[in-house]
Amino acid sequence: MLDATQLLWTQIAAGVCLLIFAGMLFGLVSLRGQIRAAGTWDKVEGVITVSRVEQPQAHISDDLNDASPIIGYRYRAAGQDFESNRIRIGGQPMTTRVLAGRLIARYPVGARVDVHVDPADPKSALLEPAQPGNA
Repeated sequence: MLDATQLLWTQIAAGVCLLIFAGMLFGLVSLRGQIRAAGTWDKVEGVITVSRVEQPQAHISDDLNDASPIIGYRYRAAGQDFESNRIRIGGQPMTTRVLAGRLIARYPVGARVDVHVDPADPKSALLEPAQPGNA
């Protein structure tokens, strides 16, 4: 049986866990809303300026999730030139070198691509607004 102090601390811990869960749920719902909205963004033409895989110097195995695809692009929206490196909403997670290589292979330097631009904020752009890998 719990005494009064132990019960109080148990209730505090449960409250903290509930707040953390609620915050994570809110973040997930917000992210899904952003993904849904990005599917309706305007498309403009862009050009890939950077396409490479970045990994740490101490890379020891291609099975480790320690590589990041770096894809930069330039586009013109609302009469201004912009640059971005966002591929998806939610960012690009660390992945294996092989998977990162597959992604950058789709975006070679100099390639013309569709860039999805937020009409309310032309600085906000993506290459893949509705990919299955997005949350």
